[in-house]
Amino acid sequence: MSEILKFGIGLIALIGICVLQGLAISLTWGWFVVPVFPLPPINIVESIGIAFVAVAIKPSISTSNESDLVEQFSRAFSQPLLVITFGYILTFFI
Repeated sequence: MSEILKFGIGLIALIGICVLQGLAISLTWGWFVVPVFPLPPINIVESIGIAFVAVAIKPSISTSNESDLVEQFSRAFSQPLLVITFGYILTFFI
């Protein structure tokens, strides 16, 4: 696979991950934080910014192994989907 194609796929995946994480933060904020504390809801763009701050603070482990990279991308995609799914289920109990 050419390097340009790999870069393009990685960039598209990164944008998708950012949007999914922003959506997960925005939804869970609206479901759990807004009803309890007197705070306004946040949109996806603000949520992406919060995710960027969290990533900047949290130390990361770098890897050069391509199979590990695929695993990290799949985990990065699945984590926000699981947060949204289980958060939605929890809203039925509050």
